[in-house]
Amino acid sequence: NAESDFRQLLKQISEEAAISPKISTSVVKYDRVEDAVDDISSKQQVDYVVLGTKGATGLKKVMMGSNAVAVIKKCKKPVITVPEHAKFKEIHNLVYSSELHDVNRELSILISFAEVFNSHIHIVHVDSPGLLSETDISNKELELKEACKYSLVTIKTFQKATIADALDIYIDDISADMLAMFTHKTTFLEIIFGKSVTQEMAY
Repeated sequence: NAESDFRQLLKQISEEAAISPKISTSVVKYDRVEDAVDDISSKQQVDYVVLGTKGATGLKKVMMGSNAVAVIKKCKKPVITVPEHAKFKEIHNLVYSSELHDVNRELSILISFAEVFNSHIHIVHVDSPGLLSETDISNKELELKEACKYSLVTIKTFQKATIADALDIYIDDISADMLAMFTHKTTFLEIIFGKSVTQEMAY
């Protein structure tokens, strides 16, 4: 059935697409989706993993989570998740959540993607009141632009807000096209209290 569905999908793509993309398909047997994606993406040496998601809420999130979150946690490749009703458009504004600790390395990874679309990268940082001044932020912006050789970078700071709330507000304010986040190894407290912002935003 899956192979038949693939043939129908490829036929539809060839009829609708302006170009003829090179597409290969495979049907595999794994116990978990995340294991399949991680294994195959590593063997095929892909650059990105893309998957659709319907998200998860309530009991489903507590008991099972979602395939998207599981793949994000497991996969060694960058993962792009596409919400169920999203429609493709040019990626003009890319919001990137950062604690500014490893921002140079992470930004260099993002730029390789953003420059394809000439996207503006908006770095969102939640800060403690009085810790960073406007001058500090301006200097950091200039430093990043010079270090990464990419001029379309802006830093936006929020105070007295959770990271998730700040991202929701700013994404809405600028009508962002994409949100970028970097994962880290989940701590014991994050497992217990569910505090991973990347997982929360993915849900």
